[in-house]
Amino acid sequence: MTKKVRLNISSIAPLGDGVSIADGSFYYVPGAIPGDEVDAEIIKRNKRDIFTRLLRVVHPSDMRREPVCPVFGKCGGCSLLHADESLQRDAKREALKRQFARDDVAFISDGPALGYRRLARLHVHRLGDGGVQLGFYGKRAHRIVDISACPVLESRISDVLPSLKSGLLRGLQDAVVRIATGNDGVYLHVETASPPDPVFYTEAEKAVPTLLAGVVLNWDGITTTVAGADTLTMSTATRQSLMALPVGSFGQANAHINNALAATVARWAKASGASEILELYAGAGNLSLELLDCFDAFTLVELDAR
Repeated sequence: MTKKVRLNISSIAPLGDGVSIADGSFYYVPGAIPGDEVDAEIIKRNKRDIFTRLLRVVHPSDMRREPVCPVFGKCGGCSLLHADESLQRDAKREALKRQFARDDVAFISDGPALGYRRLARLHVHRLGDGGVQLGFYGKRAHRIVDISACPVLESRISDVLPSLKSGLLRGLQDAVVRIATGNDGVYLHVETASPPDPVFYTEAEKAVPTLLAGVVLNWDGITTTVAGADTLTMSTATRQSLMALPVGSFGQANAHINNALAATVARWAKASGASEILELYAGAGNLSLELLDCFDAFTLVELDAR
């Protein structure tokens, strides 16, 4: 027999669950935020940790808001869209303080609260009727939550998703797609273990350059450029010089925070008084390009030759 409890939520766990402390135990309630009074159902116990399912919000927090996404709560891409931005910032600051065991941390919040992600990793599955599922996995599940837009992604990415679903993605059975924006448009990197159907190639050729700037395919470990460019360029934080990235490679998703990060590193490095600098895991130069004119000797180390 399941047990129902009434809880007052006092904090947020690192993965976004509301937390209530009662009778020496920690109750985790997905979908709850600090200030909520909720009814929850206990589904699992693990020593002092008790995991629950939210049944209803009895009294909502003043910081609760209506999520801007219709699949919020099902999709695993976001966990705090039902909370005011100020609460989201406070939760992230508290998480950093715990990680660094500090009373406080320097915290930079810059750029828009929505529409800021310039890259995403999405999953593709072709249905039996020829339709396409495209989206993030669901919360704690390997099940695709289908989307045709996403309020957190840059508008340039969201705008092309419907055309991708009705176009080149129809030629894939199961795949992971990395989609990113550069100075010249939207780029697509497709990773699949099954050979794409011919429609994938014909639709990719049609999509470049009106819809996409480049399409790269990794089929069973072999990478080929299908259409357009296989390298995207973006401006760095302060120098406005161009940084080249292979399509599908790692990058900081939030351009505004990335620029603040690079500028902070540059400020610290310049203030050090050093004449030589060594950067390990240098990548494509996200930090290095901010420092090229500041040192007599500059050594970058990166394993990936691209």
